[in-house]
Amino acid sequence: MTPERWKKLDALFHEALELQGNARAVHLAKVCGDDERLREEAERLLAAHEREGDFIEAPIFSETTGLTADDLNQSPVGRRIGPYQVISPLGRGGMGEVFLAEDTRLERKVALKILPGDFTQSPDRLRRFEREAKAASALNHPNILTIHEIGESDGAHYIVSEFVEGETLRAMIERGRLDVDQAITIAEQLSSALGVAHEAGIIHRDIKPENVMVRPDGLVKVLDFGLAKLTERPATAVESAVDSTATMAAGLITEPGVVMGTVSYMSPEQGRGMKVDGRTDIFSLGVMLYEMLAGRRPFEGATASDVLATILTKEPQPLERYRDDAGLELAQAVMRCLAKEREERFQTVGDLAAQLKAPFGRGEPPSLGQARPLPGGGSREQRSFFMPRPALVASALSLLLVTAVGYWKLSPKAVIDPPIGSLAVLPLENLSGDPAQEYFADGMTDALIGDLARIGALRVISRTSVMHYKGTKKTLPEIAGELKVDAVIEGTVQRSGDHVRIRAQLIHAATDRHLWAETYERDLHDVLELQCEIAQTIARQIQIKITPDEQARLASARPVNHKAYNDYLLGVYYWNKRTEEHVRKAVDYFQSAIREDPGYAQAYAGLADSYAVLAVMFGDPREFAPKAKAAATKAIEIDGTLAEAHGVLAGIIAHYDWDWQGAEREFIRAIELNPGSPTTHQRYSLILAEMGRTEESLAEIKRALDLDPISLILNTSFGSRLYYARQFDQANRQLQKTLEMDPNFLLARIYLGQVYANERKYAESLAELNRAVELSRDRALAELGYVYAASGQKREARQILVELRELSRRRYVSPVDIAFIHAELGEKDQAFNWLERAYGERSSRLTQLKMDPRSDTLRADPRFNELLRRIGLPQ
Repeated sequence: MTPERWKKLDALFHEALELQGNARAVHLAKVCGDDERLREEAERLLAAHEREGDFIEAPIFSETTGLTADDLNQSPVGRRIGPYQVISPLGRGGMGEVFLAEDTRLERKVALKILPGDFTQSPDRLRRFEREAKAASALNHPNILTIHEIGESDGAHYIVSEFVEGETLRAMIERGRLDVDQAITIAEQLSSALGVAHEAGIIHRDIKPENVMVRPDGLVKVLDFGLAKLTERPATAVESAVDSTATMAAGLITEPGVVMGTVSYMSPEQGRGMKVDGRTDIFSLGVMLYEMLAGRRPFEGATASDVLATILTKEPQPLERYRDDAGLELAQAVMRCLAKEREERFQTVGDLAAQLKAPFGRGEPPSLGQARPLPGGGSREQRSFFMPRPALVASALSLLLVTAVGYWKLSPKAVIDPPIGSLAVLPLENLSGDPAQEYFADGMTDALIGDLARIGALRVISRTSVMHYKGTKKTLPEIAGELKVDAVIEGTVQRSGDHVRIRAQLIHAATDRHLWAETYERDLHDVLELQCEIAQTIARQIQIKITPDEQARLASARPVNHKAYNDYLLGVYYWNKRTEEHVRKAVDYFQSAIREDPGYAQAYAGLADSYAVLAVMFGDPREFAPKAKAAATKAIEIDGTLAEAHGVLAGIIAHYDWDWQGAEREFIRAIELNPGSPTTHQRYSLILAEMGRTEESLAEIKRALDLDPISLILNTSFGSRLYYARQFDQANRQLQKTLEMDPNFLLARIYLGQVYANERKYAESLAELNRAVELSRDRALAELGYVYAASGQKREARQILVELRELSRRRYVSPVDIAFIHAELGEKDQAFNWLERAYGERSSRLTQLKMDPRSDTLRADPRFNELLRRIGLPQ
């Protein structure tokens, strides 16, 4: 049942409560119409509500045994019950007490369970118990506990089984996670036992670690087999919802705030009170196998109500998150067992057994039912097949909560989800087991962010900020608070050859509540379509408005060549590192992707961006800017809706062609296509600052920061825009804040040194720039020379000029940087000579003349305004 249907059921339930008699029936018929299932669910809940008082007055679990009234308060230890001499107690539960006894006829130890008195009062229940107990005792399998006898003596009804010496699986799990081989061996034997039972028409319905014994020789025994079903009495609506027979067998704890053991292993259909079949046991076995491997249950909560709500509405964390050595096949088998819908699970335990018999890369496990010695020490406990726990009286309130939690926790009255207008996609976890595949997981994260960022009504945190949380131990609410988002998407990606599996889940940030989860599996050929599909699904889940154009762009994915896509992701991976070496490597991968798939628009856009970074930061613009423009133009020819290509083209035609109006048109188009791209907003803010539109520039960089608040480069860019706006105090604070995030971030040090210089705090400026030089002498040398000149240290400034000329023989040095040093030395002619050289080289640094405070000593010279005119900037 979907959350929407739960909400509908809840509303109907509360409406009907206000009505009486025939009016209630008429209302149900009117609202439900042909939906018989909805009407039946409502009637069951209403019936449960009406019986609430009866539960309080007559709890369904009794602590009494089946002895006569005179013997109720006397222990049977030392007495004979039929042919059995009672030796010692073994445990106590809701169904009665279990004792170690001796069969005086065969001289063997047995486990003797004396049934509760209230159980024995109904002849019909005893007849049903006897009939079905005979069927269960007929099961002949080495992994199924043998039932020897059922009988009655002096009013005491009892069950006799073989006595198993060993320890429970619960005791083993409590010592820590089991080895993978251990877990597989146990699950194989359990599957074999369940298969035999299911063929005989018996469903266990209470598979859990307490009901599994492991002998010292490794043989597994399933306890209480069939008794959960066999002891069933006519079910009430509430009892059906919690599977009353399972709770009786378990001695279910129902105190508020205590997790109910059986509920943790209950299938969704059990929780809803639906008819169960063998697939219910498969679900429970999946829970247990997950717990053996992960050391924790897949569905957890503070109370039984919370646990059941989780089972009904949430997806478990991928097993690989807790156990990376389990292997893909085993992890997939476990998660398939845990599918909410029965049709999506293994349909028989035979199907599951076949999967468990797969080698999983560890050698062929033994055949089903065959014991294998289990590693591990520790003391062995002697337990009977029931292994009961102390039972507490079940109050109506706790039972009703367990019954209705699925819809009450999701109802409008219980949970009101605020609208989701912002979210963060946390780095998808790489489950391949190969660290070299990190680029693939990061690339899929980038793709999902990029697709969601196309939705104008949604604020999506960008890659740089979310990557800050890769491997973090912070809670999701903490992360969401720092990023100021309403929801978080987290998930995993696993690549196996040319097959990719993505699991994503949407989590409400403030409450850490799972709202949606889904697993997708595709061939790499269809991976672009998969990315768009996930983005569209998330948009539907959060009910965000998508315009027709946005919908069309999200639906426009095309098939892609496997190698081309892989090379593209590697290109993105290296581009994001932003060093010259890595960007050049990104160029190689993008070019390889294009060779494999000449129609791959995104690869052309990535190539264009790599060339643009080289043109602006590392290389001669005359070499790289034309290449960037050609690649961006080609990308747009293939796909005119590719925002990234429009953004790169805008920067190139501004800084290389000096076509400011054309550049602004391209930036506006890029933002229309992808309003969630912080890089586009950042670059647009620079163009606006260069044109002298300061307020608009600051607004754009703030938009970029809103999308990527932890980005070092964006925080630095904000500080630089404040510096260019001559808001030096604010620039100082912003850059100091950035350096608190990373004291070694080079650009922040450089700009902070420039801020101090313009405040004539030369000692502080030189301190910052010398630290920058330690980080990268080539990148910070020109700024250090400028401050030496500005502070009157001319000899040091001239030494740096010599060094810059030497450096220019090895790599590109912008003539603008050299011009600023000459200007501060009072050598204006030299300064303009170098600016003319920059003009001839189309240096991108030339476009910063109008806004850069370092130009102040040149502004009064007519040559300055003439230069601005020639590069198209307003004077």
